[in-house]
Amino acid sequence: MFDWNDYFALAKKLKRQTILVEACLRSSISRAYYAAYNIAFKYSLSGNLRPVFGPTGSGEDHKYLSDYYKSIGRTRGNDDLLEVGNLLRGLYRRREKCDYNDTIKGNITDLTRRSILDAQKIINITTV
Repeated sequence: MFDWNDYFALAKKLKRQTILVEACLRSSISRAYYAAYNIAFKYSLSGNLRPVFGPTGSGEDHKYLSDYYKSIGRTRGNDDLLEVGNLLRGLYRRREKCDYNDTIKGNITDLTRRSILDAQKIINITTV
């Protein structure tokens, strides 16, 4: 079984590359997102949270998962779970920009650093 933490390790390594810098930084943001998303996704199905997340198997699950964590966080008064939902949404938006836009507004290095930090928070909260 694939260990999604490996994507996070790759994201941190890509951030430090000195060749193809922008491509590596964009890829770092993408890998950080997918590591955090999949770890949070697995956690949502693990039985640690009720109700368990009900994935649809569509691309909409990215939005639904962040909404799920925000809803669970609000319902339980759990700021950590609410933060997971908010961070997932922000990471998703950054990942989309990096994967689909020719130009990125803002400093790509700062966006990468923020993405790594956000992914680490998500992973820390949702790792069993």
